[in-house]
Order: sequence, then C-alpha cells, then structure tokens
Amino acid sequence: MLVAELLSIIRLSVKKNQHTLLSLIGIGIINLFLCSNSYAQTRITINSYSKIDQVMIGGEQVRKMYDASLSTDNLDIIADSIFQYQEREQFHAFGNIQIDTEDGKHIWADSLVYFSDRDFSQLRGRVIIATDSTTLFGNKVDYLFSAEVAFFLDLIRLEDDDGILVAKEGEYFQRLDSASFRKEVQLSDSTQYAEGDSLFINRTTNAFRFLGNVFADDSVNNTLLTGDYMEGDSTGRRFLNGNAYLRRISEDSTATDTTHINADEILFFKEDSVSYTQGFRDVKIWSPRFSSVSDTVLYNDSTDVFELISTPRAWHKNIQLSGPYIRVELDDNNIKQLLSYPSPFAVQEDSLTTRLNQIKGDTLQAVFLDGSISRINVYPNSEILFYSTNENDEPDGAIEFNAKAITTMYFSPAGFDSVKSIESIDGAYIPESPAVAERRLDGFIWSPELRPLRPTSTPIRKYPVISKERPFSLPRRYIEYMNTLIRE
Repeated sequence: MLVAELLSIIRLSVKKNQHTLLSLIGIGIINLFLCSNSYAQTRITINSYSKIDQVMIGGEQVRKMYDASLSTDNLDIIADSIFQYQEREQFHAFGNIQIDTEDGKHIWADSLVYFSDRDFSQLRGRVIIATDSTTLFGNKVDYLFSAEVAFFLDLIRLEDDDGILVAKEGEYFQRLDSASFRKEVQLSDSTQYAEGDSLFINRTTNAFRFLGNVFADDSVNNTLLTGDYMEGDSTGRRFLNGNAYLRRISEDSTATDTTHINADEILFFKEDSVSYTQGFRDVKIWSPRFSSVSDTVLYNDSTDVFELISTPRAWHKNIQLSGPYIRVELDDNNIKQLLSYPSPFAVQEDSLTTRLNQIKGDTLQAVFLDGSISRINVYPNSEILFYSTNENDEPDGAIEFNAKAITTMYFSPAGFDSVKSIESIDGAYIPESPAVAERRLDGFIWSPELRPLRPTSTPIRKYPVISKERPFSLPRRYIEYMNTLIRE
C-alpha cells in the first residue's frame, strides 16, 4: 500500500511539473497517514536543559527550555532552545538543531516546528539530512518521519559516493531510496552529466526518468544525447523520446569521425561489451562517411554496420541508394560496402555533366576501396543506364542495357571504367540528343533535397557547472558530527 501511494505522489509531481507543492503535500500526507497509522499520540520525554521558563504565548501555556534535549518514540532532538506548547502536541526548536532517528538517520536545521500527533516537522534554514549512503541539503524542508519522506520546497542537493544532483525543489523517499526533482535539475558524476526540467530516480536500481529539455553527456561512450524525455539504468541503457538526438565520436582518438542521429526515438544499450544504437521514425543520419534517411536504423559497433529499414535512402559522395533495406558496412574511417535488396535503385551524379547514371536490379552491392567506389555488383535482372562523354569530356549519348545474371561495373579514380556480365548483355547505344539527359529507368528515385546536412552547431548545456561548494555554511553540530566520523 505504501509503495502504491508514494508512486502516485511521484507521478503527480512529475506530470504537473509546476508549483503543485501544497496539493502534493496534502495528498501525500493523507495517503501516508492512512498507510502508516500515525495518528496515535506521541510520547515526549525531556532529557535535559540548562534553563526552563513557563510563559504564555498567544494565550497558550509554553514551556521554554534552553540548551535542551528531548526524545519522542522514534527520535532524539537537541537544540539551543525548544518551546513546548503544552495545550497542543507541538513544539518549536531554534538554533543548532540535531535530530537522530532510531533507524540511524541524522538531521540538522536552524529551526523546527514539530507536530507530534502526526510525526511531521517543518525544517527551515540550513537543513541537512544524512543517511548511510546519501546526504541531502535544503533551506526549506517538510519531513514526515512516519513514512520517511522529505519535501524540499526551494532547493535540493543530493550527494553520494557517485556524484551530485541538484534542483530547485523535489521529494526524497527514503524507504524506496527514490527521489523526484523539478526545475533546473542537474546530475553529475565522474563519467556523465545530465540535465532537464524534472527527474525521477531510484537509487537502488539506478533507474531514472528525465522529462523536458533533456541534455546528457556520457564521456565513457563518447556520446551526447538530447530529447524531450530520457530514461536509463545502471547498465548504460538510454532511451530518448521526442526530438531525440545522439552524437557519437569515434573511440579512435586520432579519428575525426562523428556520427549525428536525429529521430523521434533513439535507444542505446550494451550487451556483452557490444554497443547497440537504434532509431525509430523519421531517422536522419549524418557522418563524414555517409548520410541517410529511414524509418528505422539498427547499429552494432562491434561490426560497424548500419541497417536502414523501411524505404530508406543513403548517400555517399555523389551516389544515392534507395530500397526497402540498406546495409552500410564501415571500416575504420571509410565506407566499405553498401548492400540493398530487394529492387534497389542507385543513382550516380556525373561530376562533369551532372547527368544521372542509373542502376537497378534485384540486389545491389557497392564495394569501396579507401572510401571511393571500386565496383558495383547487380544481380540478377540488372538494368543500367549510363551516360558517356567524348574525348573533350562533353556529353555524348548514353548506354542502356540489361542482363539476367550478375552484372559488375568497375570504376577508376576518373569514374566509370567498364562493365562485365557472366551472360550476354542486351543493350544499345543512345545517340546524343536534347532528350537523352532526361531519360529515366522505371522506378527512378532521386531526392538530394532529403539528404541530411552536416550540423552547423552542437547542443550545449543550459545550466552552469554544479558547484563543489555546499549551498550554505555548515551547521556547527553537523561539523562536530563529521569530525567524530573522521576520528572513528
């Protein structure tokens, strides 16, 4: 029951992402009271004081104690002064407050209002909450001891052995070891930085969900991620949704290879030290080696292979390839092979005449050498339209032919060199005429306007580097406590 209620609070806080704190606290307290059965009267025991006065404040009997210490059923409190309201189950504490709970948690604050009938407190001024693995800092914190939930109203800073998380407001659920953060959320550790509008994180599983203006920089995987939503876990899995963008730099420090992927959704994960990247819907890729558009992309970094699915188009230099499926094989910093089937269509724009050489068949394999086209194999049922030039590199008609078996076209650095087929070729020479430049094979596709361009800028973080300094000077009793731990 407690878990369900807490998750409802989390969903509410993340969904609204606005100033909903009063309603959130109200709903949260009601739900948690129902679960924790905390309405029973709490016994208060006065342990010590240096001075005590009995006074009237606002018509109420108040016991004022100085340098005081008292205990309830589940916590001990020390403060410079404690005002106990005797006609209601409430006391106020001021100055150098330290609270020690029975489960080993420690809390410090400058002032405190404690409602003993609800086991609820309002902590103000230099609030620190320390557990075995986590230290939280805030200026204005409401704390429900019975459910171990802290509501940070204007600042939250979470520190542990792995890193630091900061935000303008949020909640920490100690029993679930989870937290919800909102407004200028930043997370930083030794290997990654992330920011967004809101965040839910479970520290036990290291699972998190970022919402709104997400930016993440992962130095281990040399990746930068942005999007409207991101989730991930300790395995390195990252899922982006909405305006998703991934930039990855080659792990080879001497390489200048950077791949940019834009899509509606991007999934990045690892299995057995192999990294996989997948993009879905309206996928655009640009790299120095090739660019493409497709509905889906699958990438495996161990093989350096991109698989483009669902009416993809891929470009390399002056070649455009289209087909239901395209496989792009890379090697070091160069493209190694393009493979497409069934019924692919390739277009090569002649660098001198700008005429469009066309190739189609059941399967097409383009093989590259040092990044330049070496040969194209088309099989079976190949059909080719290739424009020719004269000795002055001027247009001189075209050659159109087809073959049932495999056809191989060979290229040199200067361009098209020769063609061979294991069976006879059926074709003809088409003399130069005004109409020959517009000749097209059936199924012709040429769309350079869709070709992704190299990004002119890289997304950058919105917020400054998280300060190593705490948000306030540390309370005296907190310093004394930390010194005790050092001596031990």
